[in-house]
Amino acid sequence: MDQGAGDVVARLADAAWLPPLGPYACFGQRWWLRTTDPALASMLADLFASFACARREDDEPSAPVYGILPVSAHGRGAVERDGELMRSRNSASGLLRHLIWLINRQVIDASLDRLLLHTAAAEVDGRVVLLPAPMESGKTTLVTGLLDRGAAYLTDEAAAVADDLTVTGYPKPLSIDAGARSVLAHHAPDLDEGLAAYHASQWQVQPASFTRVVADGPLGVIVFPRYESGAATELRRLRPVEAVDHAVPCTFAPKGEPVPTAKVRQLAGIATAVPCYALTSGSLDEACDAVFTAAREARAEREAEPASDRRREDPAG
Repeated sequence: MDQGAGDVVARLADAAWLPPLGPYACFGQRWWLRTTDPALASMLADLFASFACARREDDEPSAPVYGILPVSAHGRGAVERDGELMRSRNSASGLLRHLIWLINRQVIDASLDRLLLHTAAAEVDGRVVLLPAPMESGKTTLVTGLLDRGAAYLTDEAAAVADDLTVTGYPKPLSIDAGARSVLAHHAPDLDEGLAAYHASQWQVQPASFTRVVADGPLGVIVFPRYESGAATELRRLRPVEAVDHAVPCTFAPKGEPVPTAKVRQLAGIATAVPCYALTSGSLDEACDAVFTAAREARAEREAEPASDRRREDPAG
């Protein structure tokens, strides 16, 4: 153990933790948060507000508690879980990013019994638009652009799709990378210098600060986005088999294992039930226009369906 890590372990043992924040929950997973800094506690409470849930009697013994020990004047800070050191870092932004990563992993790894997609998602005109894509494809940038135009937020990371096409989002804070700051500059966190350090490498933005956050909704359309600098915007309708080929790499599965056949079949059913598109663009404004075009076309197709088909899709009418 290096000297810095040893100092952090000693600080963790003597830390004067504030009362824990929470509980928080998603997909049946629950957790708490804590820190030693009142200003940081207030910021964490804001960032994780969309996960807030009612307290249960069994929370304290069963739900993990994640903590951030701030970077000291002469050393490092830490992220811990139930008193165990998970990561030591010398940057505040690294601590916050690792905390979010740990919670992502807890929730996603424990939810693989669901059809869980690596996707952003927004609600447009009462229907969910899924934006599945690999990392660094521009999901967060695109969904933030949609939110700026009035869409409601479900996630920029993961969503579960049920057999009845209900989509449930994982409403974490928007994680805006440095490369998107020029087009999303109006979302720069307005914080004092001490808290701003937690956003130095990646802005963490609470969507509820500027739009609605919804827990779930019926699926309307799937758009597979890909950002390419300087590329012309192209929105292309996919055949169901093409949509499945796009969706399988965006489907969470146990590490090192293929997506189960049953989930591939579920994806095929979804790709047959709703319109699917591939979107390539180098412009956020044009990409947003294209997504809204896809949502309008999907709505027009639904409205053109016979009434009996609509009742089968939506028993509520």
